[in-house]
Amino acid sequence: MRMVRASRYGLLAVFLIHCTNKEIPTGVDCTQTPLNVPNATITDATSCAASDGQVTVSASGGVAPYQYAFNNGTFQDNPTFTGLSAGQYPVEVKDSRGCTAGVQVTVSAAGSTLSASTSMTPDTQCFPPDNGALEVIPAGGVPPYEIKLGNGAFGSATTFNGLEAGAYSVVVKDAANCSVTLNVNVPRGDTGVSYSSDVQSIIASRCAVPGCHVSGTSVPNFSTYSGVSSRAQNIKLRTSNGSMPPAGSPDLTTQQIQLIACWVDDGAKNN
Repeated sequence: MRMVRASRYGLLAVFLIHCTNKEIPTGVDCTQTPLNVPNATITDATSCAASDGQVTVSASGGVAPYQYAFNNGTFQDNPTFTGLSAGQYPVEVKDSRGCTAGVQVTVSAAGSTLSASTSMTPDTQCFPPDNGALEVIPAGGVPPYEIKLGNGAFGSATTFNGLEAGAYSVVVKDAANCSVTLNVNVPRGDTGVSYSSDVQSIIASRCAVPGCHVSGTSVPNFSTYSGVSSRAQNIKLRTSNGSMPPAGSPDLTTQQIQLIACWVDDGAKNN
């Protein structure tokens, strides 16, 4: 059995905001009491064809109790995951505040040297067509290799282009019919959406309307960059779920909602 450790990442919890004269709390700062990087104890599969591997995850820090999600599945209380074939899997731990930490674990197969690594190019498009890319580099095992992306068919291609940022499953199979599964994430790059050119006019005309989020009438004030940027995550959440703009204002178009989301995900820059 093996122990692995990987780098930590956090997720800020967000809360709904409403038109009110009271200041709204901004949310949880996961960096104050960080959830530590989870450890994983791994039992490898006994062969290429076997699905008897096991992973047990542990975590510390943050605010207990913890929940565990394996291979982008739903969170559960049980930290042990069984019935695993050889492959690479993401594991995520969440504490009671909603803060998360993750680790990538590799379950190997006894008797096989097949492995694979990946190289990703970020997707920098706010709208389709996407331009993310994924390159798969097989090694070991018995060449030649076949590779399958998601629900596609096996083929000889090692590079996949035009991908949207997000999670993908890649299966690499060798001539001995051994296979390894990689669960990877194509990263999201900076889309270049501008606050001054793309977002400010949307907020001013649709969200910062008389009686709601304008200077002197409510908090926060959405007529200024600082007022908008300080509640950027909440604005993204509410515009995406349809609770913003307020009643009486025209609904946002799909493109306007996506522009706001891209700007927020880019870091809510004053650009």
